[in-house]
Amino acid sequence: MQTHLYTRKLVVDFYGQYYQGYYSSTTKRFFDNAISGDAETIRPDIINTNVGLHAQYIFNDERFSYRAAFLQNEYQKKSAGSPLVGAEIYAWQMRGDSALVPAEVRADGFYEGMPFTRSSNISLALNAGYAYTLVIAKHFFITGSLALAVGANRSVLGFNHDEGKEHGIGWQLNSTFRFAAGYNSHKYYVGVHYVDISTRGGSPMPKTWQTFGAGTYASASCAGSH
Repeated sequence: MQTHLYTRKLVVDFYGQYYQGYYSSTTKRFFDNAISGDAETIRPDIINTNVGLHAQYIFNDERFSYRAAFLQNEYQKKSAGSPLVGAEIYAWQMRGDSALVPAEVRADGFYEGMPFTRSSNISLALNAGYAYTLVIAKHFFITGSLALAVGANRSVLGFNHDEGKEHGIGWQLNSTFRFAAGYNSHKYYVGVHYVDISTRGGSPMPKTWQTFGAGTYASASCAGSH
């Protein structure tokens, strides 16, 4: 579930994801000692849950409009942009009945050889960025924005059979990218828009990190009376 709210002064994103059942494929790309070929390992036991909230304040709302590019209930006639500032919080957890990274595909020294069966992360970060809409011939537009965030996270690695936990505090680095393009007027709209979020957080083991991402892509066209 994803919700993207665009007001004149604020943009708010909410992410809620739940997945059960995974498989590993073409692991040779990631680990030198992995199973050869395109071997697949089915893991119906793995469950992944992600939730997140991202908000930004739009400074130049009198000239720049996210709503024109992403909702089409406004119409931006001239090129303009706006600085953005905000905050974001994310939490995720992945767990399985056995090691999330099986021994046969685990590179030497990977997470110090720990066969963790649960991994979780909660993070808080402040973000800043810029958004801009280029208007061509009054009706064609290209909108792009990029926000980078820096913060802190608490991550935990868990083990089965009462083997305890490893936890730590680390840096959190996130990015949010938005893109939209199309034709917009008082009567007609046709275009595409794309939102991508990527997070990277430090984990309890030295020189290691974990990432997750979310996003959406859509294309649409509509016509209405003036």
